[in-house]
Amino acid sequence: MYKNFFFLLTTLFLTLCSIAAQAQYTADYYYQLNQENFKDTKYTPQRTRSLVIYGDDPQEIIEFSLNHKLYTNLEVLQLMTDNITVLDTVWKNLTNLKMLRINNTNLQTIPKNIAQSTNIVYLNLENNALTEIPYHLSVLPHLIALDLGSTLNGGNKIKVIDERILQFKNLKSLYISLNPLDSICPAFCRLKELVVFNCSQTNIKTLPTNFGNLRQLKSLRISSNPLTKLPATFAALDSLVQLDIAYLPNCVTLSNYDFLNNFKQLNVIDVSLASERVLPKQLSNLPNLTHLNIYGASKLDFESTIAQLKLIKNLQYALFVNHNFNAKQRSIFNKKMFPVEIQFI
Repeated sequence: MYKNFFFLLTTLFLTLCSIAAQAQYTADYYYQLNQENFKDTKYTPQRTRSLVIYGDDPQEIIEFSLNHKLYTNLEVLQLMTDNITVLDTVWKNLTNLKMLRINNTNLQTIPKNIAQSTNIVYLNLENNALTEIPYHLSVLPHLIALDLGSTLNGGNKIKVIDERILQFKNLKSLYISLNPLDSICPAFCRLKELVVFNCSQTNIKTLPTNFGNLRQLKSLRISSNPLTKLPATFAALDSLVQLDIAYLPNCVTLSNYDFLNNFKQLNVIDVSLASERVLPKQLSNLPNLTHLNIYGASKLDFESTIAQLKLIKNLQYALFVNHNFNAKQRSIFNKKMFPVEIQFI
């Protein structure tokens, strides 16, 4: 029997929903669609817009392949089974399919026939065994969002982003977290449409020297990597609205935060301050900063931190993780910083 699925909004949805104007609309719509309460799809396939097929019943995907033409309104499909080759002749008939998720499998490659479902906009391939980006799916004319790994759902085994990435001409969002990624080619920085990039928790030690050419980027997450430095062009990313540079212990660039002065559009920033006693003074130069997330804040001075937070004019929320503030100090924090919301973990 076919099963409906109801997934919570993932990090991608939240990012796209608030940041990437065009990519957000697509992700927002289809994630909401995932949560709709449909009746049993086995008996109402014509009304079904969202469907998940698990791998615990091998007959389930076979039944779908035999009856797929009944699913005339299917827009979202998730497959959690290795046996997807039985759909090789099906894809061309899924003319309304917009979001495809293939997750939690042992697949090392993705079938080429999927490209026959030409209206796919969002492709989620998290938590599989892919050894390279499925460049052959770049022929999908409407594809704007590609998820190959996230901290929420897991990654793949991809080590390299090579020049073929330019084949994804319309790509606006790329998630490749939790992959053993250790190389990003300079050609990557010629993706003119890319507004969201997440490569957190990989093996990246360096970013391309021309990384600053991605001036259309609005959301960038590079946290929890062995990065040794940020490229000199990093400060050119002046369209950024969200930036996550937390947990980069080897990054010598973060001894000076002057590059932040260029990020006048920044709303949200994640940083680690494991050894600092004071907040970076450059934070007060960010006129649109509303959310500040600080990790490893165990040495921050109490009075100085409050004084510096007050200099961030539009701050609405601050989070301190692994802090050293006692209960009394936390209470004073909340009183002095009101109406700014302060949370301590």
